[in-house]
This record gives sequence, C-alpha cells and structure tokens, in this order.
Amino acid sequence: MGRIAKVHDRKALDSRGNPARTLPGERELGEGMAMRGALFDFNGTMIDDRTMQESSWREFLANKIGRDVADEEFHGWVHGRNADVIFPHFLGRPLSRQEIASLEEEKEVIYRRDCLADPEHFRLLPGLPEFLDLLAERGVGRTIATASNHT
Repeated sequence: MGRIAKVHDRKALDSRGNPARTLPGERELGEGMAMRGALFDFNGTMIDDRTMQESSWREFLANKIGRDVADEEFHGWVHGRNADVIFPHFLGRPLSRQEIASLEEEKEVIYRRDCLADPEHFRLLPGLPEFLDLLAERGVGRTIATASNHT
C-alpha cells in the first residue's frame, strides 16, 4: 500500500508565500518512493470559513433557543463537536437521527447563504490552487476528508 501524505494549511507555500515546488514530506519518502495521495480537510484548511461557521451557528442557535449563547458555552459545545452532541445540549433533550439531520440542514442553509453573500472570503486560501495544480502535474491523487453528512 502506498504512503499518503497529509497536507495542512499553508504548508504548500515556500518561505516567501509562493507555491512550493517540492511537496511536503517529499524528501522524507525516500529513494524511489513517490507521494501517491494528499488528503485535505476542507473547513479551515482549504478555505478560512471560521467566521462564517461561527456566525451561522450563533444565528441558528439564537433562533432555536431564543437567546444568545455566551462565548464560553459556545466554544465548549460547538467548536470541535458534531451535531449529535451540539443540538441535544442546546435544545435540552435527546434527538432522533432524523431530527438532527433536519436541524443540520437548517443551520447549513444559513451557512450557505452567508458564504454566497461574501465571495471575497469564501474562496480557496492563497497558494492552494497552485498547489493543487502541482499535485495534479505530479500525478498525486487528491481528496477531501469531511465530517459532513453531505458528500
């Protein structure tokens, strides 16, 4: 089985911020080995959507629970957690998988609206298009890993 190199935010740029001509991890693979694939996370790695994610969550939660969520509670219950943990906490009751999916879609409608309304910030990070092109030139497979239910 071939090695997979995981590429993180901005490691594809050289020290001057230009696209690197050497792939991350390329030197470590050893003689005769080639990078066969790159696995990317989308949110925060390919695009910087942290502000849009947070504002859409806050708007959604305020509409659903009728109050603003304090920063401490928000960061403790939203960041790094999945919907099956977030929604029951804020709604104060267990939820079926169907209810969670419906709530996820409601929240995502707000997120997508915000992304489309702000194309200046909803775009690939600087250097990433060139890096993806470099991977393609070298025949390196590319894929996106996601925690989303929508693929």
